[in-house]
Amino acid sequence: MTRMQDHNQMPAPRNTVRHGPEVIRLDTVAPTCVKWLWNQRIALGKLTLIAGDPGLGKSFLTLDLAARVSTGRAMPGDTWDNGQPMDRFPGTAILLSAEDDPADTIRPRLEAAGADLRRVAFVAGVRTGDALKSFSLREHLKFLRSMCKAEPETRLIVIDPISAYLGDEEGHSNTKVRNLLAPLAQLAQEFNIAVVAVTHLNKAGQGNAQSAIYRAMGSLAFTAAARTVHLITRDPEDPERRLMVPIKNNLGQDRTGFGFTLALTDEGDTAVHWEDHPTDESADALLDRLSRRPGSDAASPSKLDEAVGWLRERLSNGPVTSHTLYDDALAAGISQKTLNRARAAVQVKTIKPDGVWSVTLDRDDEPALNFTG
Repeated sequence: MTRMQDHNQMPAPRNTVRHGPEVIRLDTVAPTCVKWLWNQRIALGKLTLIAGDPGLGKSFLTLDLAARVSTGRAMPGDTWDNGQPMDRFPGTAILLSAEDDPADTIRPRLEAAGADLRRVAFVAGVRTGDALKSFSLREHLKFLRSMCKAEPETRLIVIDPISAYLGDEEGHSNTKVRNLLAPLAQLAQEFNIAVVAVTHLNKAGQGNAQSAIYRAMGSLAFTAAARTVHLITRDPEDPERRLMVPIKNNLGQDRTGFGFTLALTDEGDTAVHWEDHPTDESADALLDRLSRRPGSDAASPSKLDEAVGWLRERLSNGPVTSHTLYDDALAAGISQKTLNRARAAVQVKTIKPDGVWSVTLDRDDEPALNFTG
């Protein structure tokens, strides 16, 4: 009997796996306050979603944020009680950008935004032997974690667009999207990093076409997982003016947005110029006003017209591989049939400079000036 008791009191083997719920008594949890990368708008340790149609400057905006992080400059409107800009210590920004080239697009835009390029890292992919694979949130998040460990001053990760980094997963499945975003949110919390993901808007919405919260492309799980969601849209009264307004803010009290324009610098580059004061118009009100403009809703352009505009914007920075173009069009809600009709209307050319078929604009069809986002 004594021997049996001694046996039962022996410690469990080290390889024993415990099963069951992880329960935490809340009286053992130390309360903390939310820390902000951009006060009341983008939180550290959380996932933020930025949604908007192509060509509105979303990529310019995220690169402006990265530039500010790299130098410690204050975010727009962030001031101390004495009115001075709320500058911070410089940090590192990590960029995952599937649509823009680091040499001819990302670096020039960062330089125009005043970035310290030594503090900005671009993830070109994941190398396996001689092959360079596209980064996948499902397969390669461990490498992003290693980068954060190696660079403890990382303050911002930009994923633009997030649909390009889902791997083979379906972006319209709530369960699959939640399973992908949960580890990403855990990484943000563990390293106290702001993760900003970019997405497009769908055309019709889900359940309620007039409500901004249903307009983010893909599964509603993207909007649900993000603690703050911002809409990027044109000002209905001024096509050159963009507005960044909150769709959802689970953490902050501020419900205001900010206006900005894409302006040429003295060196001839393009950079974001933020307005001095916030705006209080809601995302729903803005979308409603935009839908009531002449040429919207019943009088809106055809799907072909929309595809033509999208195609010109997508190709304005140079050739895009045919495979990438079709994937991006699908993410923007454009079918392959409509895209093919748009290609004929725009009079694009197909080229094969490096052994890969790519699509580019004819010079005669190329717009004189076209900002892409």
